Amino acid sequence: MHKNKAQELIEKYISGTCTKEEIALLESWYLQYENKALPAVSDLQKKEQLDEIWKSLPVHNTRSIRRFHWIKIAAAVMFFVAIGTAISLYTEKTIPDNFKVAKRETIEIRPGSNKALLTLADGSTILLDDAKIGELSDNQGVKASKTKDGQLQFVIDDPQNDSKAANLFNTIETPKGGQYQVRLPDGTNVWLNAESSIRIPLAFSSGERLVSISGEAYFEVIKDKSKPFIVEANGVQVKVLGTHFNVKAYKDEREIKTTLTEGSVKLMYKDNEALLEPGEEGSIDTIETKFNIKKVDTEEVIAWKNGFFQFNGTNLYTLMKQLSRWYNIDVVYEPGVKNELFYGKIERSADLSKVLKILKLGDVNFVIESNRLIVKP
Repeated sequence: MHKNKAQELIEKYISGTCTKEEIALLESWYLQYENKALPAVSDLQKKEQLDEIWKSLPVHNTRSIRRFHWIKIAAAVMFFVAIGTAISLYTEKTIPDNFKVAKRETIEIRPGSNKALLTLADGSTILLDDAKIGELSDNQGVKASKTKDGQLQFVIDDPQNDSKAANLFNTIETPKGGQYQVRLPDGTNVWLNAESSIRIPLAFSSGERLVSISGEAYFEVIKDKSKPFIVEANGVQVKVLGTHFNVKAYKDEREIKTTLTEGSVKLMYKDNEALLEPGEEGSIDTIETKFNIKKVDTEEVIAWKNGFFQFNGTNLYTLMKQLSRWYNIDVVYEPGVKNELFYGKIERSADLSKVLKILKLGDVNFVIESNRLIVKP
């Protein structure tokens, strides 16, 4: 059996998705070599390997994974250790024709990528993922260009036109399955998550730097004591002089969250105000109109900006919203699905099927039909 085929079947064996024919194929192949002189593995080595594999599992909710699930995983890992040795020694071997199993066709959903739409002040639009590197527009002395690394950059070419440019706006929007990085006219860097947008003036006025967002964005603001930087999101204002923070304000979520990683920010909503310190998250319930401030793991909050999904007790429905936006899929829940908690870290560059294989360890099952992800109990 070819090494890749064996590893594919082992992964399915561990996740419990092997058919009877595939299990027979894998075990029959292994039995061909059980009397060969394979390197011995001591009980201590087995325990160490088990411990190491268990620790490395990206998702393991201790509340939801019952004892018999762990026994099943442990047994499968022991099978993996043994058969893995055979794989390393017999990669050139083939299997008898009567053991071959036809490979099933699978629906593969790719992860999101750098995609965004730029709407200029005159109403014209530019699809940034298709745009060539270099200058894209020049309006009122403000040039928009696409850099070699795919960033959208605004540069003020004629400072004399600041007053006119402050009343004209550009908008950058990312779709589901998209993200983009933008450099504002003052040098501030902004990362837009999937299904998000930012509205910015061609140039900032003399008194403040005001932008509006929806969705999720991470800001690294250039300091300017004479011009406070203000982010508006669904009625909430985040006011800073120069700092790093994340704002999450999706229209289908009632809470607007601001997480501070460096410096300080002031949150303002109607008649309420609050100050945040690094490591704190301020959330505003737009229905009950009240603040809630708490310490959070900022690495988890901004993991999306660094190319990861990171979960630390994240419930299933919250997790599925992230997957829905990033993989551009609709999520459907069958009756009886429990809102399990998940832990771990997964690269956002992974295909959806790889992410789901890991999540299945959390006692949840999935079926992909066209562009729908069906969550099953």
